[in-house]
Amino acid sequence: MTHGEEIWILTTKMEKKLSAAQHNMELNMFNITYKDQKTNKWVRDQTKVMDIMEIIKNRKWTGHMSHRMDNRWRAALIVWTPTGGKINRGRQ
Repeated sequence: MTHGEEIWILTTKMEKKLSAAQHNMELNMFNITYKDQKTNKWVRDQTKVMDIMEIIKNRKWTGHMSHRMDNRWRAALIVWTPTGGKINRGRQ
């Protein structure tokens, strides 16, 4: 459900759709209908699944932080060259 969410432009309409889809999936996990009158909090406590919007916003933030090009680990990995010589082409 969150494939490629780092590049999504989240609007309030999209946030509502994602939250509704997650809620419907959680209801289906326990075979609960709206007639059972279970609260959203109760369903979330039973499934123990994080809110989809918290996950997406957290991943967006870490994606922004990893793109910094100063002396951090990601920059070192991007410009890394092997010590043993050249890199062979093709599958490793």
